[in-house]
Amino acid sequence: MPVGVKEIYDNFRGCESIEAIYVPAKKADYYKKRLPEELHQFIVEMEPVKKAKK
Repeated sequence: MPVGVKEIYDNFRGCESIEAIYVPAKKADYYKKRLPEELHQFIVEMEPVKKAKK
């Protein structure tokens, strides 16, 4: 989900082409509460990428 998404509508229902919904790991519960239950299986929790020190 792009940063800044405030609302998720029912437009995902019946979509057969979803393979994954990438969300920040810290926000996974937030999205699970807002997405329809049938989409929970597609949620992939992403850990933050640590920047290498120069």
